[in-house]
Amino acid sequence: MRTLLTLTLSGSALSLLLLALRYLVLKKMPSTVYYYAWLLVLLRFVLPLPGLVPAVAGTPASASEPASVSYTVPDADRGDGLLTEPAIISPDAREVLPVAEQAAAESFTEQSSAGRSSMIRWNSPMLWLLLWAVGAVAVFAYTVVSYLRFTRSLRRRFREPEPEVRSIYDSLPGRKPALYSCRALKTPLMCGVFHPCILVPDRPCDAEQLTNILRHELMHYRRRDPLFKWFAVLVLSLHWFNPLAWLVRRELSRSCELSCDEMLLRSMNRAQKESYGNTLLNMAASAALPVGVVATTFSTEKKNLKERLEQIMHYKKNRARMLAAMLALVLLVGCGIIAGPASAAASAETTDSVVRVSNIDELLAAIAPNTVIELAAGEYNLSTASDYGEDTHSSCYSWNGVWGEGESNAELVIHNVDGLTLRGAGPGETTITAVPRYANVITFIGCQNLTVSNLTAGHTKEPGFCTGGVLRLESCADVSIDACGLFGCGTVGVQALDCSKLSVTASEIYECS
Repeated sequence: MRTLLTLTLSGSALSLLLLALRYLVLKKMPSTVYYYAWLLVLLRFVLPLPGLVPAVAGTPASASEPASVSYTVPDADRGDGLLTEPAIISPDAREVLPVAEQAAAESFTEQSSAGRSSMIRWNSPMLWLLLWAVGAVAVFAYTVVSYLRFTRSLRRRFREPEPEVRSIYDSLPGRKPALYSCRALKTPLMCGVFHPCILVPDRPCDAEQLTNILRHELMHYRRRDPLFKWFAVLVLSLHWFNPLAWLVRRELSRSCELSCDEMLLRSMNRAQKESYGNTLLNMAASAALPVGVVATTFSTEKKNLKERLEQIMHYKKNRARMLAAMLALVLLVGCGIIAGPASAAASAETTDSVVRVSNIDELLAAIAPNTVIELAAGEYNLSTASDYGEDTHSSCYSWNGVWGEGESNAELVIHNVDGLTLRGAGPGETTITAVPRYANVITFIGCQNLTVSNLTAGHTKEPGFCTGGVLRLESCADVSIDACGLFGCGTVGVQALDCSKLSVTASEIYECS
């Protein structure tokens, strides 16, 4: 949905720019250039080309959906202190769980039920996605059904054209689609994409007017205008909530007829132009096509007739028009790239900086928002940091004093960092250790979008009674702990307080021993 909104904003900006170029700056822009420029606008509505407006990448499923939670229950029969298989909470297992873990499990169950009920809230993303999908299907289905009903009613009255009409049609050069006449039709048109056909009203019409009509529809056929119109329908269906998308479709249809007229005028003399204009006047009294019917037609609404006649009267070739056209296209393409959304990969690269570290001081210095810290293989002993235990002035981490074993120790606290990733070379390859036996290895407070992966973390192997855990989380959200080996005292690998959307996957939790 974020990508769709970014596309509709960039497409809308490009639409307004093109309208401004047409009516304020380049009034003499050729109609053909104006027509194909609208096709560029349609592409901007659907293609997430690189630009200055980044499209927000989707949230991983593991971070956006509640993960299944398992708790490790001590196995009295093992005796070695190693816990390798988690036990899923069940009524039989609750009696062996600590009270705090039982409360956490009950709280998670309540949050899961609340999460399911929040699906129908007004601010739920799923609700807005459903509303958009219903609108998109409704708009597209209405257009398709209207088109099928209209063409089906005409097919019942199809018949071969009169010999005079067929003779004129066959005399025109180039490839031609099928030709039919229809009594129910009041205006000439061409419909169909894969098997198009030209339809003419079954009424008297002189040879000169008929030639103008057929040449006009054949020009639509050679340019594949029905295909472009259906593409506009698809774009409108995707962006039905955007009023400018409806304006784009209307402008595309209007410029399509102007462009077709202009391409025919290039090979006409003065007398032929007058004849073409008179044909337009004679057909203008015919009824317009029903709403929702996607087709090209020779006749036009009366409010657009004046513009088409003025183009016929004042059309002439000159270099200024072509120069204006080239300037408009360059400006349009350039602004389209600037206003476009970035791809998810490009957005990730520009949003998150990657820092590679090989020692503990480099690791601490790299802690910052929107940063991926890649730790090389080796051991990162926190007690060997140059500022260990000091009152550091970093805005992202500090040393929290803890008491144990008759002396003061320090615990690393990373606080209020958004978008931090700690990524090791692999469990057993990269190890973060802490000496204090009463301290957690790392405490995270108020962090968002936190990822810890592919590393081992725990206390050093020096002897001594140990009561510290490994990773402690306070008031954190969107946390992913993946492929880690966490060895803590009393098997407290992860302790979370007032956190949401916590995912622990493919990880092992075991005692220091």
